[in-house]
Amino acid sequence: MVGHLVQSADLLDGWVHRGDAAVGGRTAVATRTGDVWVEMTYATLDRRATEMAIRLAEAGVRPGDRVALLAEADGDWTAAFLGILRRGAVAVLLDPKLTADELQRLCRRSRLAAAIVSPASTERWREPVPVLDPSGPPAGSPTPAGTETSKPVVDSAVLVWTSGSTGEPKGVVLSFANLAYVVTRAMEIQGTGSDARWLSVLPPNHLLELCCGLLPGLAAGSTTFVARTIVPHEMGSMMAGRKVTQMVVVPMVLRLLKRHIESATLRAGAQGAYLRAAGRVAGVVPSTRLRRLLFAPVHRRLGGRLRAFYCGGAPLDPEIVTFFDRLGIGVYPGYGLTEAGPTVSMNSPGHNRAGSVGRPLPGTEVRTAPDGEILVRGPGVMLGYWDDEAATRDAVDADGWLHTGDLGKLDADGYLFVTGRSKSLIVLDSGKKVQPEEVETALARSELFAEVCVLGWRGANGRTGEQVCAVVVPVDPATMSEAAAADEVRRLTAALSGFKRPTVVRVHHGELPKTAKRSLRRAEVAKLLDVGAVRS
Repeated sequence: MVGHLVQSADLLDGWVHRGDAAVGGRTAVATRTGDVWVEMTYATLDRRATEMAIRLAEAGVRPGDRVALLAEADGDWTAAFLGILRRGAVAVLLDPKLTADELQRLCRRSRLAAAIVSPASTERWREPVPVLDPSGPPAGSPTPAGTETSKPVVDSAVLVWTSGSTGEPKGVVLSFANLAYVVTRAMEIQGTGSDARWLSVLPPNHLLELCCGLLPGLAAGSTTFVARTIVPHEMGSMMAGRKVTQMVVVPMVLRLLKRHIESATLRAGAQGAYLRAAGRVAGVVPSTRLRRLLFAPVHRRLGGRLRAFYCGGAPLDPEIVTFFDRLGIGVYPGYGLTEAGPTVSMNSPGHNRAGSVGRPLPGTEVRTAPDGEILVRGPGVMLGYWDDEAATRDAVDADGWLHTGDLGKLDADGYLFVTGRSKSLIVLDSGKKVQPEEVETALARSELFAEVCVLGWRGANGRTGEQVCAVVVPVDPATMSEAAAADEVRRLTAALSGFKRPTVVRVHHGELPKTAKRSLRRAEVAKLLDVGAVRS
C-alpha cells in the first residue's frame, strides 16, 4: 500500500526509472507502424514526459487543472500521460473512437484547461482550449522551477468517464494512490520482471490495460509492444517476431486467437494431422512443460515464449481457459470496474481456480450483500464521481463499501465467482430470473456467430414480463438464415434449464453497439429491436 506521505514525483520517477543508467537505454514502449517498430527507451520516455510538462505549463495549465488526452496508443501517448501527471494536472483519458458529439459532451463536463490531441483526432475536436500534439516539438525553454509539480498521492490523478452502458456516463476520479496500489499489486501477482515482453492490444485509456499491463510493465523495467490490432494472424506475427511473454486481454481477443489456432488443425497434411492427434491426448498430460512440447508447432508460431494471458472486462467462457491450458499457456481471469481502479481480484500462476475471477488483491476486502451484490472496500476504490456527490454517496456507502451492481459469491478459500449483473437481470412472467451472461457464454461457443447479445425484451405487445431474446451476428451473413440461427441457439442452450433458453432469436448484420471497453450496450440493442432494425 502507498503511504499518505509519499509524493507523486516518487511514483512517476519510479515508473520511468529516472536516474537508473542500467535501465535508461532499455526499450520501454515500441509501436508497430506499417512494417517498422518505433522504439522509445526509458531515458527518452523520461525526457519526453518532462518536455510535455513544460509545454503544458507554457499553455497555462496549473496543478489541479484537467487535461484531456485523446490519442492512439504508442510511446507518445505514454509520455503525454506521464507529462500531465508531472505537471500536477489531472489526466482525462478519452477513447479515440468516440464521435465528435460524444467528445464534446464529455469535455464540457470535464471543464478542461487544455488538451493533448493526436492529428488523427483533430477534426473531431471542438473545445476552445489550448491543444497540443503528443508528438510535437520539445518545449521552448529549459525546465523552469515548479514545472514538475509533486503532489500528495491522495490527490486526483485521472478522470475516466464510464462507458454509460446503463445510462449517462459518470466521471470516475482516481488518485495517484489508487493507481499505484493496483499497479504494484498487479506486478506482484503476475510476477512481472524486467525480462517480460508485453503485447498490448487494448487502448491505454482502458484502465485494465493501463493499470494491469502498461504501468506494471514500466514499473518492472520491461518492454511493451503496442499492436493497435486484434486481427489474429497479425497478433500472431507480432508475438513471434517480438518473442512476447504475456498479454492483457478481453475475452473477445482470446476467442479470436483460439479460432486462429484451431484453424491450423483443419489443414490437410502432416502438421494438421499431428495437431489433431495432440489435441486428443493433451487433456491427460499433467505437465505444462510436456504440453508445450506436445504443441511445439503452435508455440513456434507464437514466438515460443508466450506464457500468460491476464483477462478481464467481461465474462470468460471456461472452455477458452481449458483450450489454452492444454497448450501450456495460462489464462488468468480477473474482475474489476473503473470505480475500483480498476482491479478487485485476479487469478495468478500460483493461485488459479477454474470458473473464478481470483482472490481479492491483498489489502482489498470483498463481501456480498444479502441480495448477492458484490461489495468492495480498499485502496483501489475511487475518490468519487466528478461533480456528482449524490452519485458518489449512492455508489460508496458511509462505511466505504463500493456497491458494484454485480452479483457473485465467495468460496471457502476466498475465490470470487461473478454470477451476473443485477441491472441486466431478465425477469420472466413466471417470476424466474435469468442471467444473460450465462446464456451468452453458451452461445459464444458457436463457430457460426461472430457476436451474441442476450437480453430481456418485452416486444411490441406491452407484456408485463420479459422474454429471453438472443441477438446474433453471423460470421457469414450470406449463409445464415433466421431458421439456421434459431437451430444453432437451440443446440447450444440444450443443457440449460428450459426457462433460460431464448424464445426469441434475431439476426443482426453489422457490429452490435458496444462501450469503449467492448462491453455490450444492451439498452441500445433493445432499442434496435423495438424499432425493427434487427430482423426476425
